[in-house]
Amino acid sequence: MRPPIFTKGLPREIRAKEGHPCSIQATISGEEPLRVVWTRGDNEELPDCEDMSHVELGNGDVALRVSDTFMEDSGLYTCTVYNKHGMAQSHTRLIVVEDGLDEDEGGEVPARILVGPEDCIALHGEKAVLSAIFSGNPQPTLLWSKGGEEIASTGRVKIVTDKEQGETRLEIDPVGADDSGKYVLTVYNHLATDYRFASLSVEGVPNPPAERPVVEARGCRAYVAWNSPHYDGGSMVTGYKVEMSSLNDQWTTVADRCHSLSHTVSGLEPGTTYTFRVSCQNAHGYSAPSRQSVPLTILRTEETSEEQGGVVKFEDGSLFAHRFERLEELGKGRYGVVHRIRDKINGKKYAAKVVRCIKQQDKDKVAQELDIMNSLRHPKLLQLVAAYENPRDVTLVLELITGGELFERVVADDFTLTERDCILFMRQICEGVAYMHSQSVVHLDLKPENIMCTTRNSHDIKLIDFGLAQKLSGDQPVRVMFGTPEFIAPEIINYEPIGTQTDMWSVGVICYVLLSGLSPFMGDNDAETFANITRAEFDFDDGDFDSISQTAKDFISELLVKRKEDRLTAEECLAHRWMSQEDTEMNKVALCTDKLKKFIIRRKWQKTGNAIRALGRMANLSAMTRRGSQSPQMTTRSSSQDSSKSGSRGRQCSERSDSGFSDCSTTGSLSNPSSGLLSDKKYSISEEVEQSQHSLHKFHDLKPVEDQPIKTIDEIDTAKSAAKVGKVARSTNENIQKAFAFWNR
Repeated sequence: MRPPIFTKGLPREIRAKEGHPCSIQATISGEEPLRVVWTRGDNEELPDCEDMSHVELGNGDVALRVSDTFMEDSGLYTCTVYNKHGMAQSHTRLIVVEDGLDEDEGGEVPARILVGPEDCIALHGEKAVLSAIFSGNPQPTLLWSKGGEEIASTGRVKIVTDKEQGETRLEIDPVGADDSGKYVLTVYNHLATDYRFASLSVEGVPNPPAERPVVEARGCRAYVAWNSPHYDGGSMVTGYKVEMSSLNDQWTTVADRCHSLSHTVSGLEPGTTYTFRVSCQNAHGYSAPSRQSVPLTILRTEETSEEQGGVVKFEDGSLFAHRFERLEELGKGRYGVVHRIRDKINGKKYAAKVVRCIKQQDKDKVAQELDIMNSLRHPKLLQLVAAYENPRDVTLVLELITGGELFERVVADDFTLTERDCILFMRQICEGVAYMHSQSVVHLDLKPENIMCTTRNSHDIKLIDFGLAQKLSGDQPVRVMFGTPEFIAPEIINYEPIGTQTDMWSVGVICYVLLSGLSPFMGDNDAETFANITRAEFDFDDGDFDSISQTAKDFISELLVKRKEDRLTAEECLAHRWMSQEDTEMNKVALCTDKLKKFIIRRKWQKTGNAIRALGRMANLSAMTRRGSQSPQMTTRSSSQDSSKSGSRGRQCSERSDSGFSDCSTTGSLSNPSSGLLSDKKYSISEEVEQSQHSLHKFHDLKPVEDQPIKTIDEIDTAKSAAKVGKVARSTNENIQKAFAFWNR
């Protein structure tokens, strides 16, 4: 058994004149058969041809003959010999010089770089070498530089030059991440200047994750989240290792190939304190561990029972300043303004939402919202802390959520979204929705903007905005006409009784968007979107669903069902096979979030456009006020009896809700508008003929039925803001019961 060896290797360097033949020769031995391969540069295999022939001279001598050398033939040549027992290699550099400019004859030769330097990859902490071969007479001057600055031999950086042999080397030992970059070699004499570029890439293990991991106890499980490293070691991070210690200095690996920035550790012992740390992995290995998390104690069952908040009641507004310090403004909307505040007693920070209440009915709406939030004491729902009443406004003190919208979090550059992450998020959503439904409360405005991360580093979420929430009673059907077009259920569009299943349709749409970035029923306009929803037709044909599990598709399909009684409940969702599985393989497939980013951008642009349209409506109203009664108006009839009826029916909508459309319309004189419902009023309506099976009824003309005082509806757009009302009677005794008024926010 004899592996191949070189009994006479290739010479260190071969010089040849341009246009002349050249032979590169070596002697080999080893057990036959032997296979000889000639390569140049970065493993460019040289074929046996007329210009470069492979020759076997006998007695183990092999050669590569170049029939006609050119300047571009200069470079590194390698002879590799194989047999069944192994391989051997030998290298040489071929330097081609111009004919007639022979330095040995005393002629002057312009400075020129013949070979290299070549791009180089070096491991962090090892030695990096950039080398080149040059020529010139008189002997040229050499200059190595990086970033426009000359490099000198100092400490770990050495420049070794042999002008007699025409060689120069830049050596960096040890090499670090800061040494990465583009290097320039310049050679010059009085005849010419030549320069070459070479890139040095320093790779190694990545840095540890930035900051310490964030941990949170969830029963006997721990939710661990972390940030990506500041430096990936020059090679893509391929996974993370999570380690756990129970304060005995013994670290146990609980996940070694985690592909997201979070992990849930199960099976922890109550009464035990744990710490966690995380390491990053790339092609070169694992980083050093991150800093340890803060200690986390798993409480016993009796200690983890849910803490029920007290019932919040309105307090006198003057007491607010005694307890809280008002800080900076966080946001402003049509309902009022939100400030960050600090509790003077314990220093905790909250959000104070100041709601303008000009009329008593405005305060009644806030009181109804307070009543609903008092019944929603759950960790996945935004919590109410206190409420203060002033003559012209109401202040609601809410827990402060600083993490931003969930969808914006998952498309961030430092987050890798997987199907497993989607399960964790959807499980939290369903936990909050299930609790709401157990309290006979429906949210009616579930959408991405109302799902928030509690902090910037946590993946714990909360549902917010209960401005449209309704309390259901078992004996009285409830119908509504508000929501956000892409997320409302068919029964809302058809003006049919709603139920807790109405929220589950929205949950299905949110899950579809989270997994794919696509909106399943989105049309070119609201009318087309409503038509798509009422048909309840969707598919998983897009390529983004190729990497999604079949159980996830089944989960969505069991929610996006037209008949609400056939949809999964929130409790059934939590028990669904997709939501309850612990398949760690799902962490290994990263979902593309490009379409989800476009979805978020489109939603934000829609809000901007709606705000501009709202300004247009204000201008139109101002013009109508100046024109008075000279211009034709769309009219309705309202009586004092109607007003009392609408008040007794309870809250139907909230002007504070971030909804796509609402049945709150502006009624009353233009000089003194007030908010009222379009329900329980009598209208006659002329209905346009449907152009196709997909078109919706359009409001064409509204006329007062009886000779009563006329009140103006706030600009119903007959072309774009139409909606299906259901079956419209053609006699005055069977006039329409409800009409859509779309608020194009």
